[in-house]
Amino acid sequence: MEHLEAEKLRELDRARSRFFANVSHEFRTPLTLTVGPLDDVLQGLHGSVSAEAREQVMLARRNAERVLDLVRQILDVARLEAGRMKLEARRVDLGAFLRAQAQPFQALAERKLITFQVEESPAPVLVYLDTGHMEKVVGNLLSNAFKFTPESGAIHVRLDEVDATVRVLVRDSGPGIPADDLPHVFERFYQVNESTTRLQPGTGIGLALAKELVELHGGTIGVESDEGFGSTFIVTLCRGQAHLQPDQIIATPETAVMRPRILSDDSEALLETSSGDGLTWERGEGKEGEDVTTVLIVEDHAEVRAYVHKHLAPHYRVVEASDGVDGLEKARRLLPDLVVSDVMMPEMDGYALCQMLKSDPETNCIPVILLTARAAPEDKLEGLQGKADDFITKPFEVQELLARIDNLIGSRKHLRERFRQEGMALVLGMDETAPVLQPRTVNVTSPETAFLEQVQDAIEAHLSDELFTVERLAEAVGVSRGHLHRQLKELVDQTPSEAIRTMRLERAGQLLKAGAGTVSEIAYAVGFKSLAHFSNAFLDYYGCRPSAYPSAHRAAL
Repeated sequence: MEHLEAEKLRELDRARSRFFANVSHEFRTPLTLTVGPLDDVLQGLHGSVSAEAREQVMLARRNAERVLDLVRQILDVARLEAGRMKLEARRVDLGAFLRAQAQPFQALAERKLITFQVEESPAPVLVYLDTGHMEKVVGNLLSNAFKFTPESGAIHVRLDEVDATVRVLVRDSGPGIPADDLPHVFERFYQVNESTTRLQPGTGIGLALAKELVELHGGTIGVESDEGFGSTFIVTLCRGQAHLQPDQIIATPETAVMRPRILSDDSEALLETSSGDGLTWERGEGKEGEDVTTVLIVEDHAEVRAYVHKHLAPHYRVVEASDGVDGLEKARRLLPDLVVSDVMMPEMDGYALCQMLKSDPETNCIPVILLTARAAPEDKLEGLQGKADDFITKPFEVQELLARIDNLIGSRKHLRERFRQEGMALVLGMDETAPVLQPRTVNVTSPETAFLEQVQDAIEAHLSDELFTVERLAEAVGVSRGHLHRQLKELVDQTPSEAIRTMRLERAGQLLKAGAGTVSEIAYAVGFKSLAHFSNAFLDYYGCRPSAYPSAHRAAL
């Protein structure tokens, strides 16, 4: 009976963990719509903010971060329980690691008049640990210490070396823990009686997570407490690497010691806006069919969709889809230059959408960024295996999303110079007599021939430049725009813009026949900003889509 009861309790505990994990996934979307707008206000996107209002917004953002941290802890517990959390241990100077983890708490200590000491170690103390996991352990212990230590109290962090082990001690001068509760403090969801300890309410997750992460390292964690005089938490880790499995160790040079990143003194600082590689892209909504860089947002949550749209609209033409099926239809019809898709959607999820796009010759060149509330490494791996180009976890910084979009689209622009140097040389070497302009046959005098050659040279020199306009062509040839228009209409029955467009499409056909790159790469290489605009223009000119052109050309032969 005792065995059955214990098993029943364990199953109940597992069911509770699964429930919290599932609910926590749902928290990420509303947190995106909480943290994102608060960041917008702090960055002044809606006008200047008074000092008093900024303080209140920062308070709201800090508490949103606390909720997000709680979500992360619940998901970590679920992953540990399922055996899906891996250890990636490196050799680390534990003293330097502790100093880095303690630094963000200095400002809090000053604000609460708490004496906060981290005892320095005279020499490096080298251990193997996963810094990401151990940051959660030390962060939990320090957070608890500050939460339960009254003003003018004291917190002391010490590092001891005992034989083949290393101990980290976190001592506080709080109310302590009753003796009856000490055996249970590391149990999941267990909470000490608040009326006895006067502690702030908690969730019973942080210490349970810390215990499981320490044990994942092959270590132990314990607590000593004198009620009314404070508590000491003790983390014991083994030296060397004999206690770890080979697949738990990340190989590093013997002389190398991984040192943690020193955190900023201002723990509330926001990420600076990144603009990718600094490239300027055409802005504004634009009309369907125009040569404007287009981004498709596929997201079933209307508010998230509107929020992302608002921030992308000043930079790109933005199209929305409410689910994967709608997104796939619009992607095939509009051929956007990039797709931003949520993962968890009805009808068709983001993974399936990405796989459908990447398996279709018409759309396989479109970059895909997946947004998801599932932050586990295996979830990211599933997205990348589905050929997603990037993966962002909710809640996300909208500036980070913008930077990643800029980088993906910008990388296409860098291909232009390569094609200009390599791809075009390949085509010219393959067929020296390949036509570039397609004028009707006319009898021209020598000055007119020279003029056409000058126009041709000027356009060819700027085929990869998306900003090359009729005005710049006239300037390169040395005539007025009106004169250029009259001459070309008279000689080849084309306007200057038609001549530029024709040469771009001719060069694209040559590159496609030569197999010099993908449709997307060639579109950007010949100066088109929008993949959809290139595909439609190519269809009008050649009678087939770019993806079908090489086979259509072979059939014609």
